[in-house]
Amino acid sequence: LRLKYQQADPIGAAVEAIRPVLKYQRFKMDKAYSTILLEPKAADGMALRWIVGQANGRTYAGGKPDLERGLIDEFEAILQGTSSLYQKRFQTHR
Repeated sequence: LRLKYQQADPIGAAVEAIRPVLKYQRFKMDKAYSTILLEPKAADGMALRWIVGQANGRTYAGGKPDLERGLIDEFEAILQGTSSLYQKRFQTHR
């Protein structure tokens, strides 16, 4: 990925591209959801969970999931701007 996209840290760039800024949380006695701004560390964690979940859901030859290949393909899709995680980020910020 470094050679293909000419970036020093392509994984960091991909995580930065889909990192959410806020999340919705419902408290015990409250019926409505409240927006909460995420700290940078929590936002990175959420972005990485999204990436791993998306990569783990990919299936390859024989219908078997391959996490290593899925992660590479997902990071490449993010860097190209074709990943479905952009839509997930948009829905979170809506």
